[in-house]
Amino acid sequence: MAAEVPIKKACMGVDCPNEAGSLQCPTCLKIGKQSTFCAQDCFKRSWAEHKIVHKAGMPRFPSSSGCTKANQLPASGGTLHNPFPSFKFTGSLRPVYPLSPKRPVPAHITKPPWHEDGDPKYKLFGKNKIAILDKAGQDAMRKVCRLSREVLDVIGREVKPGSATMPV
Repeated sequence: MAAEVPIKKACMGVDCPNEAGSLQCPTCLKIGKQSTFCAQDCFKRSWAEHKIVHKAGMPRFPSSSGCTKANQLPASGGTLHNPFPSFKFTGSLRPVYPLSPKRPVPAHITKPPWHEDGDPKYKLFGKNKIAILDKAGQDAMRKVCRLSREVLDVIGREVKPGSATMPV
């Protein structure tokens, strides 16, 4: 039997003629890209150019080393938005907005007054004004509160740490 000849890979370092060793970029490993370097010094010299490779596979805001499992842009293809730009995150989990594509509201559902521009177009109760409900209003409020509690109980049983909430 003929012995297999090992495949020689070139170093990914800028202007480096050497063969690649076993040193791999840790960020590339996280995002599933293959990049090997001959030595740590070569990796350091090439870092300014090499880090551009990470941009395609990672979210576009700083310090975001793990906002999705595969560290990729959202499947919706939308742009990313960091709602907390000045927050100092400690772990690898980052918020990514939009979370899911916007879905249209069916035509048979009555839309609230603020559905177009966010302005409710009516005066809300002030801080010191309390609405006094009549008997029918009280019964309706009890029914709504009971239904809300039941919905929260059902959803609470379904949601677990690390699970997506869209299916719920």
